[in-house]
Amino acid sequence: MRRGRGEGKGYLRAVEYPAETIGNEVERLSGQPLIPLSNLPPGARAVVIEIRAGRGLTRRLMEMGLLPGSEITVLSNSAGPLLVSVRGVTLSLGRGIASKVFVQLA
Repeated sequence: MRRGRGEGKGYLRAVEYPAETIGNEVERLSGQPLIPLSNLPPGARAVVIEIRAGRGLTRRLMEMGLLPGSEITVLSNSAGPLLVSVRGVTLSLGRGIASKVFVQLA
């Protein structure tokens, strides 16, 4: 009997948890709800809690200064990209990317 890839010695099976489960756990521990960055109004101040994205996008956002614990201010949230200020730098984020950054109001 042939074994397919991942079925046999030397392979570990990864256990995946839905993002909702992890987010709900973080929310329960912190007391405040996590809000996607794309939902904040202009002028809102918030703290980055987590980034729910792949490795590449997470790394890129962190290189731009969106680290967990960073305080951000929403400058513009109208049609088009979202403008935020983080660590003295203005960033322009597309709506899809901004929806993967979860924050709590400061």
